[in-house]
Amino acid sequence: SRIEFEAEPVIAIEGVADAVDPVAGTLVVGGQVIVATATTQFEDRSPAAEPNFGLAKVKPGDRVSVRAVHGASGLKATRIQRLERGTPPPSQAPVRVSGTVSSFVSTADFVVAGQRVNAASAAFVDGGASMLRDGVRVARRQDQQVVGNLVCSLVEELPSILDVTP
Repeated sequence: SRIEFEAEPVIAIEGVADAVDPVAGTLVVGGQVIVATATTQFEDRSPAAEPNFGLAKVKPGDRVSVRAVHGASGLKATRIQRLERGTPPPSQAPVRVSGTVSSFVSTADFVVAGQRVNAASAAFVDGGASMLRDGVRVARRQDQQVVGNLVCSLVEELPSILDVTP
């Protein structure tokens, strides 16, 4: 048997670093501002891995994978990994974000990880748009940002936070 509990919903973000401010302790990926703290874990998984890797060594254009939780001041990183740069080029790289749906109005208007999402034209993995509702965990691929809304091309339902496998 396997039982997993998460005290706080974890948000997974993978994409290209748009901006980094080591003094403020912030990283921007896909328009999401993420705060690194003294407890954030860092790992360099790039081919040119550097010792003592931390936020100061992340550069705009680096591919990163971030695990974060909602904190009082926004998204708080629990783990930041620098990944191998690869295709697609950073200017065209989609951002993958996972989290719980909230403020659901329609497939063209709901929130995941604090960002308003438009998935009206998205492909849905293992189901259709009818699976979208408040409280459902999803992963989405963001291809562009249009006036504050993230337009995504792919939405996938994830297992619930409480996952019991016999």
